[in-house]
Amino acid sequence: MREKLIKYLDKAFISLMAINLVLVVLGSAFILSDKVFVKNAEKTKGYISHVEKQDDGEKKYMLFYLANGNRYTVEYKFVDKDTYIGEEVNVYYNPENAEDIYIKTTPVWYVLVYLGLGLAAAETIAYLPLKKREVLYKNNVKAVCRVIEIKPSWFTGKVIVCESSSVPGRKGKPFSSGSVNKKYSKSVRNKSLTVYYHPKNPNIYIVDTK
Repeated sequence: MREKLIKYLDKAFISLMAINLVLVVLGSAFILSDKVFVKNAEKTKGYISHVEKQDDGEKKYMLFYLANGNRYTVEYKFVDKDTYIGEEVNVYYNPENAEDIYIKTTPVWYVLVYLGLGLAAAETIAYLPLKKREVLYKNNVKAVCRVIEIKPSWFTGKVIVCESSSVPGRKGKPFSSGSVNKKYSKSVRNKSLTVYYHPKNPNIYIVDTK
């Protein structure tokens, strides 16, 4: 059962990281594409000219700009609460096709990049302790250790401290659990918990509080 869980954790982690990679690659590709376009484009000024009311009651803001001696009118799709008639906007256009334009706005593509990186970091933080737990369970090297202290957690809840006399490699250094809730910490006071540890390095361990 635990071997299946380890495989599931690995597959889930790899799948999620693949999705994050896609988000980062897509965001980076769009950002690079925009930068290349702007580098090769001509710059002009555009102005919010008027508002057209749609059948559904929504407003459509129109923008006009001059390029290659001609006037062009397009829909301005980057409306926010501060948009107003007459607002000046920088417009970058393709010299060979003035209708092909780019308007610098809030860099939405960066959101994809930051989202991908942020999710990857969060998933790694969540995955590594679970992976460690399951690998140590699989090794099945364990000791039953007496609870000797309940300490406040730096985050929330409590930390359970267990003695390590049955594990010589620890040289008397106690085992400490992760943060647990106060109710659980009270229930194990003066009792014993199972500690799973790495056979070659008992400094890699986990106090079983599940």
